[in-house]
Amino acid sequence: MPNFCPCSERSCTETAVHLVDCAHHRTKLVCLRHLLEHDRLINYNQQYLDKLHKFKKCQQLTQNITNLFENDSLNIEQHRLMLEKLKQNIEKEKQINQYPTESSPFTEQVKTEPIDEISTIDELRRNIC
Repeated sequence: MPNFCPCSERSCTETAVHLVDCAHHRTKLVCLRHLLEHDRLINYNQQYLDKLHKFKKCQQLTQNITNLFENDSLNIEQHRLMLEKLKQNIEKEKQINQYPTESSPFTEQVKTEPIDEISTIDELRRNIC
């Protein structure tokens, strides 16, 4: 049995209209015009919340990607610095080792003997050769 009473919506100016239960506000009886308006507003609000949720997810993904790139760039910079130091050390070693290798391409072997057994420099030269 339809109810003909004033709409419970404050903005409604109708004095006696057919009232229906609002699906979103279970305790409210509203006119058809306000029922449609409530439905439209609820749908709009739900769409807005869905978009807001998607936006927040996108923001979080963007932040995660930014953090990933920042961390990777820091790691890359650290690796680059380590490689640079390694190259510098290799160059230093090359410079240090450059002089003996240029004078003789072969490794010299030195015979060691106690000094007591060698009496003269000539004898020392004979033992080396």
